[in-house]
Amino acid sequence: MNRNYKEMQLLKLNKYSRQYIDNFDKELDYQDINKQMREFSGAEYSIFYTFEENEKDFTLVGFDGNESNIKKVMDIIGYNIVGKKFKYEENRHRRLESSIITKIESLKELVGSALPDIIISIMEKIFPIDHILVVRVTKDEETIGSFNLIFYKNQNKNDNEMLKLFASQIGLFINNKRYEQKTFESTKRFQSLLKNSVSIIVIFDNKGNYIDASYSAAESLGLKKEELIGKNFKKIIPEYKAEDFMNTITTINKTKQPLHKEDTLIVDGEERIYESIIFPIKQKEDEVVLFGSIANDITEKKEKEKEIIYLNFHDHLTGLYNRRFFEEELKRLDVERNLPLSIITIDVNGLKLINDTFGHNKGDETLIKSAKAIKNSLRADEIAARMGGDEFSIILTKCDESQANSVVKRIKENIEKESEKEIPFSLAIGAYTKTRSKEDISNILKNAESKMYTNKIFSDQSRRREAVLTILTTLHEKHQREEKHSKRVSQLAYSLGKGLEIKGDKLDKLKTAGLLHDIGKIAIDYSIIEKEGSLSDKEYEEIKKHPEMGYRILSSSMEYQDIAKIVLYHHEKIDGSGYPKGIKGNEIPIESRIISIVDAYDAMTSSRPYRPKGMSSEKAAQIIKENLGTQFDFEIGSFFIEEVIPEINNDKKG
Repeated sequence: MNRNYKEMQLLKLNKYSRQYIDNFDKELDYQDINKQMREFSGAEYSIFYTFEENEKDFTLVGFDGNESNIKKVMDIIGYNIVGKKFKYEENRHRRLESSIITKIESLKELVGSALPDIIISIMEKIFPIDHILVVRVTKDEETIGSFNLIFYKNQNKNDNEMLKLFASQIGLFINNKRYEQKTFESTKRFQSLLKNSVSIIVIFDNKGNYIDASYSAAESLGLKKEELIGKNFKKIIPEYKAEDFMNTITTINKTKQPLHKEDTLIVDGEERIYESIIFPIKQKEDEVVLFGSIANDITEKKEKEKEIIYLNFHDHLTGLYNRRFFEEELKRLDVERNLPLSIITIDVNGLKLINDTFGHNKGDETLIKSAKAIKNSLRADEIAARMGGDEFSIILTKCDESQANSVVKRIKENIEKESEKEIPFSLAIGAYTKTRSKEDISNILKNAESKMYTNKIFSDQSRRREAVLTILTTLHEKHQREEKHSKRVSQLAYSLGKGLEIKGDKLDKLKTAGLLHDIGKIAIDYSIIEKEGSLSDKEYEEIKKHPEMGYRILSSSMEYQDIAKIVLYHHEKIDGSGYPKGIKGNEIPIESRIISIVDAYDAMTSSRPYRPKGMSSEKAAQIIKENLGTQFDFEIGSFFIEEVIPEINNDKKG
């Protein structure tokens, strides 16, 4: 290849380049590029394809040569192939992609299965082909186009390096034009978004000057949009934010990739969290010169995420950690550097009694107070968790047995402050310490639980008896009339039972049942018990709950379980119309039948909130008599009227 030829080819390349640069703002004319390649290569025909970004599908965008023969080809095929899209064929293209320039000997080898064999045969008669050069157009080793140069015999005088240079130049121009098109479309969409979006959207250059912005973006900075445009961000945002801004520009310039960020901004004096994406819009040579940013307020989303995380690891009622967190932390903290490691397990005594008697709201209050007492006994970094129901557990790192016992003591002291006089509760507590790394932490937990349950068993009965007596005392303090009534009923029950020849423990239980028969009223609203007027139907239904409430309170203690049954049935009637169970006749325990009579008698003869003065003994006896066999046991009632009431009256006279 002589020197003059090469120089001429280089001059042609320079001329083509000048044309592309001068027409940079115009659409690429692929047919014109194809004509230049035919002229540059001296080929009889030049066919130009551009590839999609997937490097698979491709479109025929230029076909240059003898127009008469090209028209014949179109007629044979049956359509204009310029603009036709073709599918990638793996086997055919693998060979063509092995180098920038590939020489093939036949049209069939080039076309493959894209056209029927008979059409290829006809075309080969039209084109007396000697060979074809396939010249790949690439950018960063990716195929973006391809020239098929058809040569007749003795026609190809090319220097392949010159063809590669031409193809490389075309690749650069096509890639830049594609990028410009994308940038134009992206900018157009982005500017459309600016007009209507409530998001914080800005366009800025590589110096940090605001080019455009949404109204919400300007408002977030305390400016009007027209005040923001043209200003540099260094004059708008704090210095530390400005430095971060420049670092973002530098990073995107290096990677040419979008960057996701999370920032905290002060908007209207309030701290807000924004999630943003900053991305390149326009690139000049190898530098990004225009950027876009879209930011959205995610403060509420973040708060919701925090709430979900909190709920995942905290007990919603007490605010302490939950079992899941406790178990994960126990695994994490079970390491030698944390020894000695102590575990404290806690159970709320009497929670079932409180739930059954006063309702679950009171039970929840008890759990909250227990949690408060526990939390106030610990350091901020010590872990307390509600394990479920009425159980709590504590992890104490670097805490020996003596220190753990001190914590237990503080908890007990604090629980005494939280426990109510009218609804007493206490905690059963067990503690155990791990001192050697070989000890299994699960065994430490079991040992702590074992000590806690032992503590609970030994204190349980005395505690339950104490709880019953405390509730009774609280009832009598709230309603002093009830205390006098209970003592009179107790004495009357004893007198009637003795007259009916009930003896020993049975008589003692009857007397105690008389004292405790209204203990369930502790759960009834004060205003109902002390109401001076008639009760409404709803209020009366509340009053009717007290036998069952009393039963629940008393049955919680083994000592009072027999008495609990007497109290449960003391408002039952012989004809089955009483409450709470509606049992009748001898189904009702004799002790309950006795208390039913003496309770009614004392209620009629003493003052009540709704009746300042009680009726006479004679009138009360008459009412009892009228209800024998229906409300009251006939034999017991008769004996009470005939034997006990006269004795009561004689005692009053004496």
